[in-house]
Amino acid sequence: MTTIRDIATVCGVAPQTVMSAINNVPGKVSAHTRERILAVVREMNYRPGAARRRTPVQKSCTVGLIGGGSEPMRFGGSYYYTEVLTASIVAAGAIKQNVLIFMSEMLPPDPFERIRLSCDGRCEGLVVIEPSVCNPLIAALLDRGVPVVTIGYSGEYNHFVSTVDVDNAQGIRDVVAALWDAGHRRIAFAGMDRRQCAATARLEAFLEIAGEFGATVGDAFVHLPENSRPGDIAQWTASVLGAPASVRPSAVVCWNDTTAVEVIETARGLGLDVPRDLSVTGFDDDLRLAAAFDLTTIRQPYAQIGRRAVETLMGVIRRDDGAAQCVALPGELIHRGTIARPASCLL
Repeated sequence: MTTIRDIATVCGVAPQTVMSAINNVPGKVSAHTRERILAVVREMNYRPGAARRRTPVQKSCTVGLIGGGSEPMRFGGSYYYTEVLTASIVAAGAIKQNVLIFMSEMLPPDPFERIRLSCDGRCEGLVVIEPSVCNPLIAALLDRGVPVVTIGYSGEYNHFVSTVDVDNAQGIRDVVAALWDAGHRRIAFAGMDRRQCAATARLEAFLEIAGEFGATVGDAFVHLPENSRPGDIAQWTASVLGAPASVRPSAVVCWNDTTAVEVIETARGLGLDVPRDLSVTGFDDDLRLAAAFDLTTIRQPYAQIGRRAVETLMGVIRRDDGAAQCVALPGELIHRGTIARPASCLL
């Protein structure tokens, strides 16, 4: 059976390039190279996941969990990872499945070697938590025929892999509506970097929804660099809030709660009061931050996300899943104390 690596070898390119060509990812592969790769794909009769369809799955009653982002996946680290891990473990236990947690920082960087060491024969399938936009691990899993479901993924492999996530667009709509109803018309967006699927999805939703409301969103009001560096959020916040009060944003929508806290602390360092001078919203409802900063945010349905991810993976393992699906679960707007009417509305 033909694999991505076989096609890459024939074409003299990397496996990631082959997957980008198959999915027609903008800006990743030249038109000439893509046509050459697709010709080889047709000639070699490649079909994603063919290995899984032809090879019987070993019954181990075990599912694997692995982090797909740049941040190490561990309990007590990222609040998001901790909550999703816990929910997935509980969901697996409820259907009598064992769980293997693979610490991504302890595995080799090569995605094919990761698969060999982590899941060949040790588990029946993998839930990949919050993979980056162009994560080669997803391509390698699909190519190897390993049953896989992602949590929090929106990238170039969505045609081939099912994903479970919070409804990012609805969450952003809820916070923009709350700010608009409070009187805010100049609204900014703060994200970490474009490798994060959630940050990119929430920015796209923000730009569309803010436009629908008629909010003012200038280029300087949006922060989502290609790659983040320490201090980026604080530097951008200081820059955008350094403008005169009549033109600077009166509110900032943040892609997650940690970023919201950075914005709040920077604003306070500039002598601004939150929420009197600046309203701020987060996303995730990180309870470690909520009490200290009284943060208005979107609460993610962690228990539902974990349960649906495990259930969807079991469907893939049983081969009754059909086409790849995107499950978007509703979050909940949690009103706390970081939204107020802008000062201009109080004059």
